[in-house]
Amino acid sequence: MQDIQRLSGELFPLLEPYKRLMVIGPTDTGKSTFIKNYALYLISRGETPYVVDLDVGQSDIGPVGTIGSVKATKTFTLLEELPVHDLEFFGFSAPSHDIISYMHCVHRLSQKLPEGKKVLIDTTGWIHGYEAFSLKLSKANILDVDAVLLIGEVVHRWERAFSGVGIRVFKCLPSKLVVPKDKSRRKLNRYAATLRFFEKCPLAKLDIKRFPAWARELKDPKHRILGLYTKKFELTAVAWVLDVQEGMLIIRVHKLGQETPTFVRVGQKISL
Repeated sequence: MQDIQRLSGELFPLLEPYKRLMVIGPTDTGKSTFIKNYALYLISRGETPYVVDLDVGQSDIGPVGTIGSVKATKTFTLLEELPVHDLEFFGFSAPSHDIISYMHCVHRLSQKLPEGKKVLIDTTGWIHGYEAFSLKLSKANILDVDAVLLIGEVVHRWERAFSGVGIRVFKCLPSKLVVPKDKSRRKLNRYAATLRFFEKCPLAKLDIKRFPAWARELKDPKHRILGLYTKKFELTAVAWVLDVQEGMLIIRVHKLGQETPTFVRVGQKISL
């Protein structure tokens, strides 16, 4: 069996008949690179695929703690170059922090994806244990996946479960070109990605009294990521707290809509 890097060119034509592809495998195996290259292949064939990133720990679309989708209307080098189609705020870098809330985000994102378009779905590298397997299978169901690419021997044993629910399964080995990252490198990458996402966003002030009571009691909200919501629980902005001055949060804010937020959800700290 070939690794994902060598097999990519052969797989692309085989995957074309399928509308929604989910790529599953451990961290640092080439999932994101494969999806990017497949999206570029589809663009060269005249398609406009949507790319979904469900990895809240190292998203290529939004800040840490979010999942999102983009419409690939042009060739690109990085997904962050493309306009965001949808963003959902979870607030933490691992689904295991609150699986129910995470799956709620996945469900909300799925409802905003168009029918009939190619959708390429990147996932987290969490693959060990029944909980991880169940999470992947549930996501495939919610997103109406009709094909999966399983990378690595650990997830190859999931083949029967996916094919048993009518999903076409493809398999390959991890890329040999990806350099594994340790925890300190991942932390640094999360901080750098958050800094890059918010660096051009405008500064704003947020009255800390608008927080729920439990959040006002946080001793140090600095560097936390925030989700700002409308009355109808629609995410209208994401923000990153830079400082606290006289009860006001100094934030950089990335707006997703024009409505004024009415409440705020507090996520984890993203700092060095």
